[in-house]
Amino acid sequence: PAPDLLAARDFVDAVAAGLAPARREALLAAQFHIAPLPTVIEGWLLPMLGELGESWRAGRITVWQEHAVATAVLRQLHVAFETAPAPDGPLVLTGLPSGSHHEVGLAAFNVLARLAGLSVIYLGADLPEDAWVGAAEAYPPAAAVIAVPTADDVAVARRTLTALARLDSAPLLVAGGGHQYDVSDLAQPLGHSLSAAATALAVQLGVGRPAA
Repeated sequence: PAPDLLAARDFVDAVAAGLAPARREALLAAQFHIAPLPTVIEGWLLPMLGELGESWRAGRITVWQEHAVATAVLRQLHVAFETAPAPDGPLVLTGLPSGSHHEVGLAAFNVLARLAGLSVIYLGADLPEDAWVGAAEAYPPAAAVIAVPTADDVAVARRTLTALARLDSAPLLVAGGGHQYDVSDLAQPLGHSLSAAATALAVQLGVGRPAA
């Protein structure tokens, strides 16, 4: 039977109180099936992650608890991505710059972009500049989406975007994450609604607005 579902803040409070790993996994799995994925991601997952970060900064949860939840969420997002219908829309490369490991936001975007009809290849976290360029040369994309989640990621993201812009067939360059506007002179910002961003990018690349 499905476990009782918790609101975002209640889930984080339960983690702080010592939520058992099996219960945590069951709650996350159930949450991902209670509503359409865009609703789950925007309406529950992102607020929960915000609460989780605030609780960590306030010392209410430990680093290992925060990492355990983030890793469990990543597993659910990767399953959602792999089980979503494979589209044949424009190719989009996504990833994080060298030294960056904050994957959850980009993993959520990958799911939504695929649901919007884009063919997403996720290059992963901590991707060096030359690897970005090599991937774009091997599989020329319509767009490249780089996440810039922290201030420490800005400089290397700027170098990567500059290198991609020099390609003979440079893709549309797009940036997401908390510091996306620090590279807005080099890449189009996604904004902070992942659902809207995925849909807008699909429309911009010629897919058209997907059915609700």
